[in-house]
Amino acid sequence: AGVCAVNVGLWLERFDEYLRLRGFTEKTREGYGYALRLFLCFLGDRGLTDVAEISRGEVDAYRVHLHHCRTRSGAALSLA
Repeated sequence: AGVCAVNVGLWLERFDEYLRLRGFTEKTREGYGYALRLFLCFLGDRGLTDVAEISRGEVDAYRVHLHHCRTRSGAALSLA
């Protein structure tokens, strides 16, 4: 559905290339790519199909979403 199914691969490739050119390690690029995939899937679930549609409100909604997300053990999410 939405962005997650339509163009997530394209944006992940572009972002990874940007990070690679800036000298980020593979492990860092994988972590950032994972975070971007989660964000794009969140947007897709909200019906957004074009990154040009992303607004400050969408970013704020994602921040609230992350604040309420927990792991199975109840801990806050962390990419570290």
